[in-house]
Amino acid sequence: MKPFFNLGCALVAWNALARLAQERDPDSSLSHLPLQALRQGKHSHQFVYETPQPSLQRYRGVVLEPLQLLDQRPDGRWQWQTTPADAELNRLLQKLLQNQLQSLGLTVREQPGEHVARLRVTVRSRHGRFCGQALLPTEPGATPSSPLLNGIAAYLHHIASVARLEDSCDGRLLGGGINLKAAAPPAQPIASWQELLACAWLPTPG
Repeated sequence: MKPFFNLGCALVAWNALARLAQERDPDSSLSHLPLQALRQGKHSHQFVYETPQPSLQRYRGVVLEPLQLLDQRPDGRWQWQTTPADAELNRLLQKLLQNQLQSLGLTVREQPGEHVARLRVTVRSRHGRFCGQALLPTEPGATPSSPLLNGIAAYLHHIASVARLEDSCDGRLLGGGINLKAAAPPAQPIASWQELLACAWLPTPG
């Protein structure tokens, strides 16, 4: 894909999810990002946003929200839904994050607090399934799915994952990362917030 189209895919995905987040929570700070906000990560399929203030270095813990799925329905429409907190994929993500945070001197926290960030991760699904596992939208505890706008499927098709980082107390947007579908880069220790936000998170379905 061409670099500008890659960036377009990243912006479309971020802004679409931000719109849905705003509909669910009017106080959400997940704002639309201008074109110049995103920077390319280590790989051509990764884009990262980091707010300049306050410095991310002051954050020493992360609250991990339940995994969200970007899913294409059988009728072709795209939807965004939140998995139950006790879903197996959330346990896998918790384990992955704990391993990655060790290299940054961070810990997974259960409750928000001062110098604690909140991380929301969205990954690609397919008709309510992820890597062969059934994730039923009607499962107790799941957040009802919300349809995404028509006309953006060509962009969303290329998205693998989106990560959004907020202050856990006041909800300020601190950063985010968007991964496009691509061959997974070699596994390397996470050495910075930027690398964490652009992490591949979990394998995506083919």
